[in-house]
Amino acid sequence: LPAGVGGASGLAVSSIYRANANDFYVHGSYTGTSYATDDRVILVLSAGDKTALGYELDGMVFKVKSVSSSNIHVTPEDTDIQMPAGLSVNTPADIKLYQVDSAYVADTTDGDSDGVPDTWDSFPSDATEVADSDGDGTGDNSDAFPLDNSKAAATTSLVTPVNEITLYYDANQNDIYVHADGKSNLETGASGYRVVGRYVKLVIGDSAVATAEKFEDVVFEVKGIDPHWGDNVRYVLTIAPVDSAIDVGDFSVTPASGTAASWEYVDYTPLPAGVGGASGLAVSSIYRANANDFYVHGSYTGTSYATDDRVILVLSA
Repeated sequence: LPAGVGGASGLAVSSIYRANANDFYVHGSYTGTSYATDDRVILVLSAGDKTALGYELDGMVFKVKSVSSSNIHVTPEDTDIQMPAGLSVNTPADIKLYQVDSAYVADTTDGDSDGVPDTWDSFPSDATEVADSDGDGTGDNSDAFPLDNSKAAATTSLVTPVNEITLYYDANQNDIYVHADGKSNLETGASGYRVVGRYVKLVIGDSAVATAEKFEDVVFEVKGIDPHWGDNVRYVLTIAPVDSAIDVGDFSVTPASGTAASWEYVDYTPLPAGVGGASGLAVSSIYRANANDFYVHGSYTGTSYATDDRVILVLSA
């Protein structure tokens, strides 16, 4: 063991796996351990375990986030290091966790000065890139689909990514949490996942689900996404009805296996402030006429619209 490692034996590890945003869960029997929050630690793997993990941990220092009798939750001390999702060793031959002090020198060689040591930098000569999660040769920062090695270019149209809803339920402030599979199909951009801020609907084919809980014809805005589920498959969307008058109620739905359940993009333009009425009048045709007019056709019997009213036309994309 190098200088600065405390204790010759270390703590035996029964399994490790990547979870949350950029953490490791280190499992074992830790009742009575002296390890505590904010301790600096390292993981030492046997040669076989290194091969099984498929990722280099030598020289990486972690900070302890929490300790329980069966789990020590750690995250890289160097917050610029982003570990790939899906890392795990479930039945290790010999993995140990050691405390380290200030005398322990981490691997800090950084050829491109981007803050990430070369050991964990897939592009050690490119300060704009660090990781290539799908191994397609395009760095994650430039890859619109960083988890799909079959494509990297951004889309130019509203194309719904393939997805499958496994669970959805009511949440805070009239939101719905949608658990879905298909994270590798999600597109990213400079501001993060491009699904955030877009408009979607739920498509639930399970006949056992109550009609009210299918939310047919309800348009939702995607308020956020939690992609950190320790793998490249699962994620959670937070969505809310664009019509604030809709109360989603209390519910929890797990669509039956084998039934169609997904979310889809919808071509929706929110109405600006000052527009009266959420529905508007449907238009069957419009055309320019006279000196500078529009004739707007539809079924308008009984409408409250009158001469000199101010109106706008809202068209789909």
